[in-house]
Amino acid sequence: MPTLYNVGFKQRLFWDRRAPSLEVQVFGPLFSPDEMAAQPAPLLARLRSIPAYRERFERAFPGVEPAVSLEHLARALSAFERTLTSQESRYDQWAAGDRDALTLSEQRGLRLFRSLKTRCFECHRPPTFDAPLSVGVGVPSDDPGVGAVTGHPAQRGFFGVPTLRNVGATGPYMHNGSLETLEAVVGFYADGGGRAFGAAPHQMHDQIRAFDLSAIEQSDLVAFLRSLGDESMRPIPPKAVPSGLPVPLAGEQVFEEASP
Repeated sequence: MPTLYNVGFKQRLFWDRRAPSLEVQVFGPLFSPDEMAAQPAPLLARLRSIPAYRERFERAFPGVEPAVSLEHLARALSAFERTLTSQESRYDQWAAGDRDALTLSEQRGLRLFRSLKTRCFECHRPPTFDAPLSVGVGVPSDDPGVGAVTGHPAQRGFFGVPTLRNVGATGPYMHNGSLETLEAVVGFYADGGGRAFGAAPHQMHDQIRAFDLSAIEQSDLVAFLRSLGDESMRPIPPKAVPSGLPVPLAGEQVFEEASP
């Protein structure tokens, strides 16, 4: 899945680009039955029942009643997400003038990334390495993507362009997680994207075309993509939270059974 780093720079959110802001996007995972499965009234009641949360909301939104509201919850979560920035990768250091920041392999990969041979840069534009676009690349899937949101048949199977920041740590890849590794992603595009799976021309972005890469070139391109990693602004998890729920360690997942 795409990283949350630099998500504050995205103009539209979700793979199908249905959310115009982080404040709108927040409610997707909160209320989706496939994710957190919360319900508005019980969620607000639970937050209001915890004195420490009430006090924090009142300080963050003084003079507004009720302080604990869905609007304020969305604003608070979005404000936190906007602190998750990535701008100190080794690529950034190289772009700022440190010519030792990238290895020779990564520099060759950067040239390939920016070349008309691969055309990666046309959809993944520096410095964010994404673009406010929806494109079809032909990943085999029944998901209508952007087409379901806009109602335009020509956009069925189109999806938003994800950032490549921290892409080395965000596999599996594509909107359906169908490609496990960066090497597989590069191979998919080298084969012409979905054309190799029978995707019709109208389902494909015009610049998705097959190209030849040697084994060394593929390795160089993947090496460059990994150089876009930077988690220097990763927040330090608190030792405890007002709800009393456990705080997961790095890499852990803690799930609480949803209330009926």
